[in-house]
Amino acid sequence: MKLNRLNIALVLVVMAVLFIVPHQVSAVKKVKGLVIGESIKIHSRVLNEDRALLVYLPDGYASSQEEYPILFLLDGDYHFHHVTGIIDFLTKSSRIPRMIVIAVPNKDRNRDLLPTRVDNFPPVAGADKFLTFLREEVIPLVDKNYRTAPYRILCGHSYGGLFSIYSLLNSPELFHAYIVISPSVYWDDRLMFKKAEAFFQQYPGLKRFVYLTTAGGDRDAIRFASKDFAGLLKKKAPSGLEWQFQFMEKEDHSSTVHRVVYNALEALYPGWKLSPKQLSDMSLQDIRKHYKKLSKKYGYEIPVPERTIDFKASLLFLEKKIVEAIEMLKYNVASYPGSAKAYFNLGLAYDAAGKLALAKENLEMAVKIGEKNKHDELPAFKEELSRLLEKIKPGKTEKTEKE
Repeated sequence: MKLNRLNIALVLVVMAVLFIVPHQVSAVKKVKGLVIGESIKIHSRVLNEDRALLVYLPDGYASSQEEYPILFLLDGDYHFHHVTGIIDFLTKSSRIPRMIVIAVPNKDRNRDLLPTRVDNFPPVAGADKFLTFLREEVIPLVDKNYRTAPYRILCGHSYGGLFSIYSLLNSPELFHAYIVISPSVYWDDRLMFKKAEAFFQQYPGLKRFVYLTTAGGDRDAIRFASKDFAGLLKKKAPSGLEWQFQFMEKEDHSSTVHRVVYNALEALYPGWKLSPKQLSDMSLQDIRKHYKKLSKKYGYEIPVPERTIDFKASLLFLEKKIVEAIEMLKYNVASYPGSAKAYFNLGLAYDAAGKLALAKENLEMAVKIGEKNKHDELPAFKEELSRLLEKIKPGKTEKTEKE
């Protein structure tokens, strides 16, 4: 198929819509309010009190049938806003999968996160009950009410980092990955060190991921103990336990959280983002094999991300392989039938190929789904459909696949 000037112009339109328009629309659109999550209440019989949970759902959740991994965030009232911002950025730049965040605000932090009393502090050390609360009440509630994949991440800082290690050593089946930030593993004469050694011997086949850090501005007790715990992991951790240690020399005890979450999530998903060079050499079958490999690694079915296919299609457009690009975008529509953007991109591709009836059909579907889901880019969908309708003339002959 040869491309005339109109076709080339439309290819550029497709490229712009795939990669530029979303940022422009979000930059100029006027909104009445911005909601990043919701709060739900739960009465805990284990803790004998009412608790709140903060819930963040990824973009596109309402219009998809996809299941998502979950990040459980301790000290949720402190970290919900900035951590969900990190996740939103990393997912939109295709560095990690979209995920649900369940943040647990504090009610009695010392009671819930500390496993033992030291010198009569705290009055009650209830980490065991708090872990039971997560296992028997929070996780079942989340699984029942949201589309969750069987992959859970626990993120804790300071006492929360201590609790994260406590959780690993006492209920290793609950979480699959742990972000452990400046943990208070000095606690109770380094009790977790002794428990960890015995635990690693008991579970030689353990397969989990631990990202452990400490900061230059941490107290000596935290900094030294964290580094020593990394040494213990190096000597005693089972071969299936993936772990990384990072010393955040320029950070202090508070500032380290934001940077560590970003780094830890990238470390947890090192093969998630395919580079342009990788994609340029991959067929659809190759891309599907890549995500099947990731599915095996993480233990649940991972679909090929919609944006990955979009990017591959754009590369094919640049190579003037319009038919192949259309096949890619058709795969997206089949995989994400609730995505207005998938239909929109396919409609533009058909327009570029001179397939005006198919372009109209897909752009109309994009508008229909966009209206139903109140899509941010609905004005762009409608504008392109109007432009196409103006272009279509009665009796106009469409191009065939061979033209």
